[in-house]
Amino acid sequence: MILAVDGGGTATRAGLYRGGVLLAETTGGPANPVAYGLSRTMETLGELAGRLLPEGEPPEAVFLALAGAAEPSLRDALARETGLRLGAGRVVATTDLHPLLFANAGRGPGILTIAGTGSSVLGKDVLGGTARAGGRGALFSDDGSAYRLAVEGLRAAAAMADGLGPDTPLLELLMAAAGAGSVEELAAWSARAGKREVAALAPVVTAAAAEGDYVAAGCLEEQARRLAGQTTVVARRLGLDDGYRVFMHGGLLLNAPRYAEAFRQCVDMYAEAQFMTCALTGHSAVAAWAETLVRVPEWASEW
Repeated sequence: MILAVDGGGTATRAGLYRGGVLLAETTGGPANPVAYGLSRTMETLGELAGRLLPEGEPPEAVFLALAGAAEPSLRDALARETGLRLGAGRVVATTDLHPLLFANAGRGPGILTIAGTGSSVLGKDVLGGTARAGGRGALFSDDGSAYRLAVEGLRAAAAMADGLGPDTPLLELLMAAAGAGSVEELAAWSARAGKREVAALAPVVTAAAAEGDYVAAGCLEEQARRLAGQTTVVARRLGLDDGYRVFMHGGLLLNAPRYAEAFRQCVDMYAEAQFMTCALTGHSAVAAWAETLVRVPEWASEW
């Protein structure tokens, strides 16, 4: 039996496989060792394994693809603690990006571009070499993400309120979405809100842009341009030729057509690319990657 796990800051999905066939699956809470700590992550993994594994029967192998598992020492600890807790014969731990890209791109080159609550870009060449841009959290990057789009919308609304920016319906729309009766209440809300709560305001900005508000459209197009810049930088670092595949993933790219179109147009300004969605996602992508794994690469840890 193989336990395949895909997790991040919102939810964690796990599937139990035998011979490549899915036997059972379940979903639990967040599993990001950077955001929530190793102990909390292990609690989530233990709960999921308890639901899926037959009593007294440990898995032959566990493959973990978790957000926040990029730093080698933390990744090593994650693999070791999982192996000890579940009694697994083998544990391989890596980020949530690599299995998703490798499962969908196969042996060919390609780029995975994610724009959800956060954002990140990971690419691979035909030899399996990788390059990455972004994905280091709100302080360092997250350009092109729902969080960053919402932040820019909030700033545009505040600029209008202060007489420093053009009129935009974003002010009233964002206040209503946050349950605030004034700009001061909106500012107080933002100080208490977490990243996911702020990111949840991004649909307000995309909807305003679709209705013709040029301020919201400007916020959207700027973030799409920044995400496209990360994508083309990764392609250039890997030496990918025109026609390379871009696998688009995440709520903004999948559910906001105007944003996705702006992103595609910006990428095409630098090179012609093939845009597509991921055929394999979640634990199914992790399981598919595990089946093709011959040796553990440098971006993964094995216990």
